[in-house]
Amino acid sequence: MTKSGWVAEKLKQQVGIAEVSVQTETRINAKYNHNSLVIACASGDPVTGDEIDDILSDAPCAQFIVVIPKTVRIDPSAWLRCSVLNVGLGGIVDLSDGISSGDAPRSFRNKNMRFIISRFESVRTATAITRIGHNTLQFFINSRSFVATFVEDYEMTEEETVAVLAASPASDFLIVTNPYAKGMSQDSVQAAKDSGVRMFLLQEFVSNMKSLCS
Repeated sequence: MTKSGWVAEKLKQQVGIAEVSVQTETRINAKYNHNSLVIACASGDPVTGDEIDDILSDAPCAQFIVVIPKTVRIDPSAWLRCSVLNVGLGGIVDLSDGISSGDAPRSFRNKNMRFIISRFESVRTATAITRIGHNTLQFFINSRSFVATFVEDYEMTEEETVAVLAASPASDFLIVTNPYAKGMSQDSVQAAKDSGVRMFLLQEFVSNMKSLCS
């Protein structure tokens, strides 16, 4: 089965989606809340900004570009390019959760990322909040750029912390979003510190964002 065929089958299971049709190996048309929805499938690994341009040259009306399987890496250049072009980008969970939320296709994202961005926006401290990874945001405070990577783990070992940061080398902060997490182990905090990254719980970070980024 082609990628577009697989995505089309998933779309048919979604409430609010109708008239799903596979147009090409990389493009699907559907009706979303009675409006046209055009989805394109990325094929590269990693998916880059240049591929985004190629995809949109073939499907200029695409509102969301889906990347499958979840093991495929999306380069930060692809996230930034889609942000500039106002096109949605993400995995199948971003697509599914976005449809369930009723958001505009260009804003489709998974539930956890939607929650994180809403928390950032609620304090009105950060500006130009842009997703640059599956679990990574870039934002600005007083014209300074920062990068935060988010994890949902209740607990993280030193090895897991090192692995997450290795996959997000530009991060300034590592933030734990699990609401049941009570704290981080000293080994994890030290591993992050050794990588030049500060580690916080989400509520702690959001509540003190301005001072932490000063």
